[in-house]
Amino acid sequence: MAGRPLELILDSRVGNPIVVVDEVDKIGNSNPSDAGTLTTALLSLLEPVSARAWECPYFRVSFDMSHISWILTANDESQVPEALLSRCCVIRIETPSHDELMQFAKLELARRGLGDEDFQALSCLMAAHPQKHRNLRTVTRHLDDLEAITRLPVFH
Repeated sequence: MAGRPLELILDSRVGNPIVVVDEVDKIGNSNPSDAGTLTTALLSLLEPVSARAWECPYFRVSFDMSHISWILTANDESQVPEALLSRCCVIRIETPSHDELMQFAKLELARRGLGDEDFQALSCLMAAHPQKHRNLRTVTRHLDDLEAITRLPVFH
């Protein structure tokens, strides 16, 4: 079948979509000359010259894929194949500090209609395990759990 970027263009009839490829650090440092690897597929689409006349192996027709905007995400830049890094503008986003995470939690708790006691519970949890809980994903999971517990019916 056709690749996802081409399917997206054909289905949406939008010739310049934004395509996000999450966690490219997980694809490994495969040899870009190996046919069929994700790195090889991305290289042909990220390189402007080859993207202008990209040959679809499914339809066996050339497509201009040069108008796609690509966003590649990674948690560990050192694990991203150098061939991909060399074709990207790298933007580094620092890990949120404890204070930034707490500010996010406070805003998110208010948005969810939760109160100060929930913030205190989250603060205690994060203080007890500062390294383990120092990321946005974990804080969001805790917020989800707090919200679920708060929404449980109270039996008298």
